[in-house]
Amino acid sequence: MLRDILAFVDEIWYLFVFLKKETFTKLGVPASPDKYDVNYNLQEGANDQPVKDFISHAHTLGLLPKQLQGVLDYYGNLEQTSLDNAQKDQELNRVNNETSLRKEFGLAYDKKLNQANDVFKNFFAEELAEVKLQDGTSIGNHPGFIKALATMSEKFSEDTISASQESAGGLLTPQEAQKEVSKIMGDPKHPYWIKEHPNHDAAVKEVADLNGMIHPVSTG
Repeated sequence: MLRDILAFVDEIWYLFVFLKKETFTKLGVPASPDKYDVNYNLQEGANDQPVKDFISHAHTLGLLPKQLQGVLDYYGNLEQTSLDNAQKDQELNRVNNETSLRKEFGLAYDKKLNQANDVFKNFFAEELAEVKLQDGTSIGNHPGFIKALATMSEKFSEDTISASQESAGGLLTPQEAQKEVSKIMGDPKHPYWIKEHPNHDAAVKEVADLNGMIHPVSTG
């Protein structure tokens, strides 16, 4: 008796599966997952296996091609939006980092950047500059790394670093310029304080130039 009942249940189940398959086929569900005529875009180098697995699962659920395409489009748009936002965040970080360095380096910004680049080219692998930090900033654009390279440049002998750092002339950061002004202001024997000294005018101009570096006028 029990065997007959189980056999009957199996027949009902197989009938249900058959009718379900036939119904889905008539509605437009393809015979197999690879028969879906759908489109999806992947980023260059991305693995498409997760998408194929999803399509296979969608086929098991009986999704129609139009329904599957709608789901793929939705999540494709989500991914693209996420990538666009990430790129915007990276650009914002780059601009903020540059603004921070320009504020700290003042008129010596180009000089310090050249110094940092020279150290990097001489002592680091080129691909290191593109390594991404947690916030999406590449190491080569991180202000802390650039400042560290510029500081290293100052500690190396002049014949170790490329001569390109000479191109910016005698421009100093606001901090460096302030130190020079403090030295002059603290030396009563400096020509700046002696009007009769032949170098007095040059000293006055030097202090004025230094003050210009301490409080640079933005050109942005």
